[in-house]
Amino acid sequence: SDPSRMPDLTSDIISNLEKLHSDDADPDIQEFRGQFLALSYELRDKIVSFMGSPSGLSTHCTRWLPQEVWRDILLENKYLPFLWDLDHDMLFNHSKEAAQAGINLDWELLVRKLSQGVEWSQRPQNGSGELEPMLECYPDLRIPNGLRNRRRIWQLVEEMFVGDVLPVARPWTHGTQVPCMPRYWDEYGDPVYPVFRLAGLGSSV
Repeated sequence: SDPSRMPDLTSDIISNLEKLHSDDADPDIQEFRGQFLALSYELRDKIVSFMGSPSGLSTHCTRWLPQEVWRDILLENKYLPFLWDLDHDMLFNHSKEAAQAGINLDWELLVRKLSQGVEWSQRPQNGSGELEPMLECYPDLRIPNGLRNRRRIWQLVEEMFVGDVLPVARPWTHGTQVPCMPRYWDEYGDPVYPVFRLAGLGSSV
């Protein structure tokens, strides 16, 4: 499935929105929400930026932030940059229509689910007791497979680092020495001294 062309992506994501039966919060949470909304937009945006996690957010909803904040996180796609082609007007209009009908939508749960990355799991093979490794991506969401492919690609890009490559011996080269590649930076982009040489792979051809 094409990860770059999903004409119904926004409507598919909206179909995963669940109703929030009650948004009543205890006094401490209500007080925190008021203090958070009283902050400037820049400070609120800075706080939200610290919510990131390599493995995604927990799917356990805390309800500390108002639902409109979670909706804006999805609309602004800063935390979920791989959703750059969402129809913002469609999302906002859906939120507005639900509010006019007195329906509370659980934007927090949706954002938390969309933040989940690709994970390895093991499932039993058909007709045998052996476990087969499988990649899982958004198993609980009704979305096009193109978005799953995009999420896999995006995670690969996020996990890459400088020097994230192994040199491979080519069949047209001579000698039996295992190829090495100098590594001048670590995973965080900081210089490595003395320079570390990364052993590569021998030719399989």
